[in-house]
Amino acid sequence: MTFDSETHTTTISHLNHEGRGVAQIEGKVTFIQNALPQETVSFKYTKRHKNFDEGLALEILDNPNAERVTPACPHVSHCAGCSLQHLSTQGQIKLKETTLKEHFKHFAELTLDDVEPAIHKNSYHYRHKARLSVKDVLKKNKVLVGFHEHNGRYVSDIQSCSILAKPMNDKILVLADQISKLSVRAFIPQIEVAISDQELALVFRHVQPLTQEDLFSLINFAKEEQVSVYLQPSAKDKATETLLFSLFPENLKKSESSTLLKLWPQDGLNHRARSSKICTIKQSLMIYF
Repeated sequence: MTFDSETHTTTISHLNHEGRGVAQIEGKVTFIQNALPQETVSFKYTKRHKNFDEGLALEILDNPNAERVTPACPHVSHCAGCSLQHLSTQGQIKLKETTLKEHFKHFAELTLDDVEPAIHKNSYHYRHKARLSVKDVLKKNKVLVGFHEHNGRYVSDIQSCSILAKPMNDKILVLADQISKLSVRAFIPQIEVAISDQELALVFRHVQPLTQEDLFSLINFAKEEQVSVYLQPSAKDKATETLLFSLFPENLKKSESSTLLKLWPQDGLNHRARSSKICTIKQSLMIYF
């Protein structure tokens, strides 16, 4: 994130729908990350635009908001996976309710007077779907897996995630280590995560073909970590994922148009593949042993 060298002071009037503090500075709107209503903060500009600016609060100088809390996540200062951990759970619910009412008013010209209380459970480890970015950082000889930083340019260097549901929250480094072993480590831009009550599924987007060694490496990873692994070869094929390994193959529904891919291990690392018309879900390819 790029800052100017000067520190400024302002008072926050309210939050926008993204959870950033809003301030009017010399007639221009400025959106300030990590700031809450009524707070007077010191901040630095992070981006300048024609009609608005963006900034990051550095210190609360006066009148801290009563709903301010200490974030539980150690990566909150640079990771943009979530932006409201400094606001209490009740404060977040109130913000989302207010945003919903404002959107109905603005887009549908409807006024919502009475809204049923929001249904919520856990404040952490509640997120069951996510898109994790992947970056092979050559200078560090390291693969990063996580969400983007606040400026959107870089992938945040995180070790865990306090909002992802278990067991995915503690698999960030394990996943990054596995990707670093692949020949296409520089050609995997993202991983989709989906978590149910009994299964953790990972969809690897790759823009270069995986070698057979890569495939078997991912299968071993899936077995060891008890996850189901899908492959998505290109942006054009988003509707069709390839099922590489499933924890629950007996649950897959049969489809006439799907293909089953079988690998027969032979000497050394040489393998050959055969395909035949048979089952699986979402026109996917499934590997059996």
